[in-house]
Amino acid sequence: MGLTPSVPAANFSAFWGKKMKTLFRRLDWESNGRINRKDFNTLADYYIQLSKLDANSKRGKQVRRRFIKLWEEIFEKASKDGEVDESVFIESIRKVGVTKLIQYVHRYSDFLFDLLDANGNGTITKDEYAAFGKLFRFPDKTIDDTFRTLDHNNDTNITDDEFLEAFLEFAVGDDPKSPFNSFCGPLFGS
Repeated sequence: MGLTPSVPAANFSAFWGKKMKTLFRRLDWESNGRINRKDFNTLADYYIQLSKLDANSKRGKQVRRRFIKLWEEIFEKASKDGEVDESVFIESIRKVGVTKLIQYVHRYSDFLFDLLDANGNGTITKDEYAAFGKLFRFPDKTIDDTFRTLDHNNDTNITDDEFLEAFLEFAVGDDPKSPFNSFCGPLFGS
């Protein structure tokens, strides 16, 4: 697989919608059917704790700013009264279209990669990925399996290229057999 999804979701199929519902539900920390700034603050707090970062350190503050920036740049624009429900979330992504969605994935891949690279060494280790998986409440087995899938060359680190490929395939691909469908953990409804 290259850095272009194997099967573009040109029609944003029901299967693609299932992946976006999964992403939404992972972001909905309060499980109330809406995402908001508070969810992203909670995600930041928990990720800082899981990554064993000092919240007041330079890296801890950077992680918090990145979570909030993610909310502000992507989701706040679509919010009504400071919240986004699942249908608005999915429709907002659908309205962007495939070409622009691919551009967004390229733009935010580095941002998310840097966020997950808690120690800042330029790769995502298994422990760093485990913190991400626990943050989004993946089953432990899924964390290990997904890490192995993302780590193509089996060097026990995920590179930025490996991360981008998986993120693109998850966000835009429409192949139910893609190993990257579990990028955000097991799909809801599977």
